[in-house]
Amino acid sequence: MSATAPAPRSKTAARLAPVVALLLVAFFVRAHAALAMPAFNDESLHIRRSEIVWTFENPATSFTAGKLLGYYWLGAFGFHRLDALHGGRLVYALAILIGAAATYRVGRALFGHAVGLLALLFYTVAPYLVFYERMILADQIAAAFGMLAVWAAIRLARNPTRRAGLLSGAFVSLAALAKLTAAPFALVSLVAIWTLGERSPVSPTGARWRDRLARIVPPRYWPALGTAYAFNILTGLPFILFPIFREVQQEPVLLVGTNLFVTSGFHRVIAENIPALGEMLGGFFGAPAVIVAAIAVVWALAVARRRALFLALCVLLPWSIILVLSPNPSNRYWLLGMPPLFVLVAAGLWRGADALARRVGRIPARIGLALLIATWLAGIALPFVWDAWHDPLALHVPEHDRWEYYTNFSSGYGWREAVDAMHALPRSETSGRVPVVSTIVGCHALRLYVPEDGVLNIKCPFFGWEGEHIDNVIADLEGFLAAESVTYLLAEPDAPFVDLARLPVRLALVERFERPFGGVAVDLYRVTSREAG
Repeated sequence: MSATAPAPRSKTAARLAPVVALLLVAFFVRAHAALAMPAFNDESLHIRRSEIVWTFENPATSFTAGKLLGYYWLGAFGFHRLDALHGGRLVYALAILIGAAATYRVGRALFGHAVGLLALLFYTVAPYLVFYERMILADQIAAAFGMLAVWAAIRLARNPTRRAGLLSGAFVSLAALAKLTAAPFALVSLVAIWTLGERSPVSPTGARWRDRLARIVPPRYWPALGTAYAFNILTGLPFILFPIFREVQQEPVLLVGTNLFVTSGFHRVIAENIPALGEMLGGFFGAPAVIVAAIAVVWALAVARRRALFLALCVLLPWSIILVLSPNPSNRYWLLGMPPLFVLVAAGLWRGADALARRVGRIPARIGLALLIATWLAGIALPFVWDAWHDPLALHVPEHDRWEYYTNFSSGYGWREAVDAMHALPRSETSGRVPVVSTIVGCHALRLYVPEDGVLNIKCPFFGWEGEHIDNVIADLEGFLAAESVTYLLAEPDAPFVDLARLPVRLALVERFERPFGGVAVDLYRVTSREAG
């Protein structure tokens, strides 16, 4: 080896340095100023479940597969509840590095180092991912293992060993355990075989079913696929049998909310979801960026058909169930298909720059691509990151997300302010504490801000989604009124759950806590009995 020739190890280090740098940036983007936004309703639920899964005292939580993996991941750290929001967001940010690294690896495996690096850049600062991956949600963990399943499928299609099958099965199982909507990734190995695998002629064997199967999947893939699906069945069997067992015991377990999916009217759902998906993409990425990305996807499909088709199908696998079955889905549900989409867009842009290089030269083409990406970074991506750290209210998000995370009763805005105000209230002469009955939907989230044995004594009665259990609210109010010298009610009078007029008490407004953009307000009332009034 000549003195001037770089050592292979040096080449590897130089190649991996920007990858490691982007991974560190991706974590920092999500971990910095982690408490800039208040707790979202679902985050509190995930935290609460993470506190009990490792005890195995509640089988419905510890063995129900709807969003299981994240609960165990967060619960393993054992955060105190007052630190759980901050700590939980940090460890979930740590988990997304799996998906980020897999995005690079898939891009490199299919198109080379440059495309993998470009896809990783998109993953690092994409506003859509920055918004959701700064929260404790199941979707980012499912997407991370889903992308690992895509990478394993590529390995299986190219070298169908039993080890490759085991990796594929493991990552698919982990993705589905993270969130059940990732289950369609079970088909990703078949998709990889059909698009990337070798086509082999079928030899007559006299066994008709074997010939038919061989036309679908060449026999050389059977051992690897058998291993993958055997692993899926073995790991999934306990979580399949448990709900069945509970059903037999007449204690049914809800895996997925019945309001989230439909069993009919699929054409109507599709007709509504396609424009909603377009609105989401434009809202987060900007319409010009979406147009450029669409052109890049078309170009990738034209010049790298099989590889691009594989990635497109990897996007559609998790998206299809949402498109067809989920009415009015939350925009975070689309996250499962984003990493392969970033690779597809990166491939189209890079191949487009290559085509342009044949006309104008390599350097001008690369400069043009760099300027295009820099414009998007400077105009949309990096300002979004800055606002996510310093002023989440300034974030440009689609209307559906503004409703869900800022103005709706699931939003955490108003909760922390209410807790601070309640600490300043006059205490009961009887207990020396501040007795509060809360009917806000996110009442369980208040515990993230309230010491367990502190001044505030907050009760969260179950009232039902239509206020059908309002008697529980009345019972708690009457209990406090009988035992304490002062009683308070924290409520959302504009939420469609509890009609305050049905309460047999008098309410005097103490303070109102407004949610942003004219959203559902949180009201704090002093409560007196009718007789006292």
